Amino acid sequence: MAGLALMLVVLAALFCAGCGGGAAAGLRGVDQAEAEEMRAREEAAGRDELQAKADRAMEADPTALEAHGDQLAASGEAMAALFQYNRALAKAPADQAARLRGKTALLHLRGGGYAQAERIYAALIQADEGDAQAWQGLGLALLAQDRPGEAQKALERAVGLDAALWKARNGLGVALNRQGRAAEAMAHFEAAIRLQPGQAAPHNNLGLALMAQGRLDQAQRAFTRAMRLAPADDKPRNNLALVYFRQGRADQALALLEATMGPAKARHDLGCLLAGQGQYRQAADMFRQALEISPTYYALAARHLDQVRQRADLGPGFEDDVGMARPQGALVDQVGQTPPADDAAEGAVDGR
Repeated sequence: MAGLALMLVVLAALFCAGCGGGAAAGLRGVDQAEAEEMRAREEAAGRDELQAKADRAMEADPTALEAHGDQLAASGEAMAALFQYNRALAKAPADQAARLRGKTALLHLRGGGYAQAERIYAALIQADEGDAQAWQGLGLALLAQDRPGEAQKALERAVGLDAALWKARNGLGVALNRQGRAAEAMAHFEAAIRLQPGQAAPHNNLGLALMAQGRLDQAQRAFTRAMRLAPADDKPRNNLALVYFRQGRADQALALLEATMGPAKARHDLGCLLAGQGQYRQAADMFRQALEISPTYYALAARHLDQVRQRADLGPGFEDDVGMARPQGALVDQVGQTPPADDAAEGAVDGR
């Protein structure tokens, strides 16, 4: 009997030791790093659940979707902003829908989707003929498609509804100037300048209207003001270079362009400026100089030289120019926000 008791004591001790050993092994298997990793996973799962709840709440709230779209648009994520606006439109009540459609139209206008912007603005006007912003957007979309006559009518309506729309004033001046009505255009550029004196676009456009009338000294001052307001913009600088060239100040014109683009590109771009004004012999001379400076880089200059030779009867035959590339911002008015088909002033299409 005593032997049996002893055996039970030994077995109990072994059993307890085994249990203790297992517990100890279990404790040793979850060290501090593993415990922190488990906590991190739990926190991430909690955050994911919270985000999922927020997403579900936003999905049901057009105002939240619109606000998210506004944030994306402000950060330059136009496609993502359009997606959010369209999601909001699917759920928005009628009193919010027009505002959302206006925002989608603006993004299309900024991004070069002029035909799509035109359709949306036209629909907004059909719903509310007193919507000055929609008339302005429609006019700028038409102008970007090089339809100045139609644009003029739309922008006149915008200005009639709200005389404080400086972009409509600026665009109306551009529409008139493109139709050869520079003297009339000037009044609208001056009105835009009074409304927004810190914007470079109407100063640049005023310079173009003055240049079209041969008033080169005044054009020079307008382009200089535009350059001061927007030093990184190449449009006023290029236009001022052409004024200098027309004044017989070719050295100053080249120096102005060379300061930012180097000698070969300066001559190439000035050649394009001159060709655009029908001064083919002078343009040919600029292209020749560009080739002498950089013969391998300026293969484009060689092609342009052939074109202007034909235009100016400097070589055999005549051929319409179907491929002359303008330098960015050369001899252009400013009506949009850097769309591909129309060099533009920042912010010149949205809002006031």
